[in-house]
Amino acid sequence: MTVSLHEMKALWAFTEIRSERTRRFYHDARVPMLQSKLKNMVFAGVTMQERDILAEMWEQARGNFLSMYLAGVTGFALECWSSTQLGEVLAMSQMDPAEQGFFVSMLTYARSPRPIGPSAETDPRTVADRSVLSGRELQAGDPIIVGLFNRKQVLIDCYGRGIRFIQCAEASDRIPVLVPVASGATQ
Repeated sequence: MTVSLHEMKALWAFTEIRSERTRRFYHDARVPMLQSKLKNMVFAGVTMQERDILAEMWEQARGNFLSMYLAGVTGFALECWSSTQLGEVLAMSQMDPAEQGFFVSMLTYARSPRPIGPSAETDPRTVADRSVLSGRELQAGDPIIVGLFNRKQVLIDCYGRGIRFIQCAEASDRIPVLVPVASGATQ
């Protein structure tokens, strides 16, 4: 299955406006109405007009910060990855535990020391450590999203769930991942 870049943005916003933790990133006046309407819906039931609005909201909330990881990406392929595969993907340079702006593997990021202080509560590593999920729950739900930077795969969404999967998954477990397809790439 493939997903367009536009659809990925709409799916991402759809997921975030329904979450207490991530809704705060969206300041559009239409959020309360959409959140109320879409809260018990699956993405397949979202109309094209609503998807356009969601993609526009994503651009306002996330576009400036994440566009560098979507340059040259034309769409996404849905794949199912092992924890080893996910551990090899890079964490965004903004997530560097040493705060030096370097890219590190997700496995390195997942194993890095947790922050202390005000940022600790919302840090994805702390969130993952505090979550109690079974392997089945980690394998269900919305896909984790990967982008590209200098032709290398970089995790751009679902850090808490991704870290928890790396920590808890058994060898046979798989997690859904939207993997970027770059312009000019063949499938």
